[in-house]
Amino acid sequence: MKKIFLTLLLALSLLLSFAMAQETQLTPQDYLGKPMPDFTVTTIDGESFTLSEAVKSHKAVMVNLWATWCGPCESEFPFIEEAYKAYSEDVAVIALSVEPEDSDELLRQYAQAHGMSFPVASDREAGLNDIFVDQGIPTTVIVDRFGNVVLIEVGSQPSADPFMAMFEKLTGDGYTETQVFDGFPRALPTIEASAEGTLAAAAGMKFYVASSTDEYAWPFLAGEKDGRECIVSSNKGKDDSISEVRVIANAKAGDAFAFRACLSTEEGFDRFSVHVNGQRVKGFSGEMDWFDYAVSLAEGKNEILLRYEKDAMEGWGDDAVYLAGFDLLSGEEAAKALAALPVYPYGEETRVSLLNEGAQRLWFYGPSGTEEEITSLIGVPFEYYIIDGLNAKLSAQLQESCDPEYAFVYSNATDEMWNGYDFLDGPIETVIDSIDTTGYSYTFLTLYNGDEALGGYCLFKDEANANAFEEEMNSYGLGVHYVYDGGKERGSSTVAETAPAIEIAAWAVRFVDQNGAPVPGCIVNFCTDEACVPVVANENGYATFEGKPYPYHLQVIKVPKGYQFDTAQEFTAEPTGGEMQFVVTKAE
Repeated sequence: MKKIFLTLLLALSLLLSFAMAQETQLTPQDYLGKPMPDFTVTTIDGESFTLSEAVKSHKAVMVNLWATWCGPCESEFPFIEEAYKAYSEDVAVIALSVEPEDSDELLRQYAQAHGMSFPVASDREAGLNDIFVDQGIPTTVIVDRFGNVVLIEVGSQPSADPFMAMFEKLTGDGYTETQVFDGFPRALPTIEASAEGTLAAAAGMKFYVASSTDEYAWPFLAGEKDGRECIVSSNKGKDDSISEVRVIANAKAGDAFAFRACLSTEEGFDRFSVHVNGQRVKGFSGEMDWFDYAVSLAEGKNEILLRYEKDAMEGWGDDAVYLAGFDLLSGEEAAKALAALPVYPYGEETRVSLLNEGAQRLWFYGPSGTEEEITSLIGVPFEYYIIDGLNAKLSAQLQESCDPEYAFVYSNATDEMWNGYDFLDGPIETVIDSIDTTGYSYTFLTLYNGDEALGGYCLFKDEANANAFEEEMNSYGLGVHYVYDGGKERGSSTVAETAPAIEIAAWAVRFVDQNGAPVPGCIVNFCTDEACVPVVANENGYATFEGKPYPYHLQVIKVPKGYQFDTAQEFTAEPTGGEMQFVVTKAE
């Protein structure tokens, strides 16, 4: 499931990146809070749909911009249909295909096959693609009862809940003026909270225990687990939701809050966390039998928030968190509980490291020849390698600010996840995809800290698979290409004609003093792992160098007499060329 999900994310990311250039100078966001341009289209049923008329007869209108070839678009139509059936009296929905080749007959067949009862038409008459699609499809535009645009959302929704929650807000009697949304709102809880005294008793605590003050947070309820009285999260099966319970404790110096927990959740994606006075201090995820934990408290009043966050994907196990044994510990009891907490081998940074010997690094560039472009296209700062064999070996380290419970490495080749405990214990190993085994030419090994993708590796079995990845990306019109680290020649280049490989790049290092005056005679080394080329700065202070694209290591080895510079410093040049400036200090 995760592999499919992340593959869709990649496809969506690619679509977002090469979305059609717009002629208008206005951006879609410029329309937020302002009147939606009126339009009239003829639907596949031969009916006329006019926005202004739909606004008059409804409390909201939702316009979905899509295409028949768009997988993420297809995935959300059942949820749009579900929400439409529930709110069709108050909310008008129309799906406009932005693909010129989607004929009315094709749209009619598609709508029938997908059970779409809301109006469907081509965007040819409306031209909304030119106004609102700048980051890909599906793009959803929602107009309120006053005719103003209140939401522009790019990307498919994983359930009907976001649509339902938005429709509920816009059709309510309390909606009396235009309100702009930065995303679909969460669905409001439909379960009433347990009485505070009941919660405290079930949690085993004699002081203040209450539900969250967040109106979108589902409550913890009094319950039972394994014959133990406890409280349990109530947001099971609710995509993109949270369940919270609060504890207020007046503490003395050295006190600790202790609790017992049991988790039956999806590892890595659904998380239970502990927050003290607004700061997250610990997180947990996955399947965990009953365990004890404690967090230190500040002297005085403390607010402890216990939160279960459920993502928008699949459920797992009980899809719930169970809590019991709440207690306020003091003195030796508190010190003992805190000393029993696990200690992890933290490093200076959070990263994964490829351990395969003989791995060959590749540099992928965007259309204008910069590495940053390919990172923005993919959405994750990957390093690209051809490895020797079908197995990848990696180690990882975490800095202290990264919770091992929240960190994990994910492989789209095997749909495996390794959490912080797994890779802190030693190297991990996984197979990689190839065209001749799975049909995929690449494997993404991504390091996450919670929802944030920190980076990782894109690995290929051989050059043929790297070429296939390049071809796949360029089939979308992206214009990317790669070169070997160190300038090694490709055996069979398939670089797209629209994005020729950079054969020779140029670098310039300008030396100036603290007043900005040029300093000639400085010598800088341009080094690969095998050799260095010293370059002397000319009368204008420029040291110039040309060569094959490569992230050269730069080191200043000499400055003129009377000037100072830390020659122990090392710098890295942009692989595709560019200019850098070094300041050497002239003695007064």
